Amino acid sequence: MRLKVIELEQQQLEKSKETIRSLIQVMELEGKEDWDNLFTKFFPPQKDKKQMREIWNRHFTAKEQRLLKNLPKAGKDYEEISKWVDIVNDIRKNLDKDPTSNEAQKLQDDGWI
Repeated sequence: MRLKVIELEQQQLEKSKETIRSLIQVMELEGKEDWDNLFTKFFPPQKDKKQMREIWNRHFTAKEQRLLKNLPKAGKDYEEISKWVDIVNDIRKNLDKDPTSNEAQKLQDDGWI
């Protein structure tokens, strides 16, 4: 019985750890601490599956949806998420660059745009 309680506590701690990692990763990705925004990301208004599917279908092609579903999950693989945070930050830093600039060309050569 005690072992089962400990295992349940371990599972809960692991979920908490993933949530904390996710918060850190979102803050790193956005480059700011916006607690209202973070709260809505982690506790969004409830939508049923049909509504979510309609939203996804309105904004993403079938191919884009498959790609998005295969992205690493925040809080899980910290190294993989960190790599994506770096990619997004590199792109964000260079949004104002001319597409023919060296920086933009490097992003394209790396396959990010």
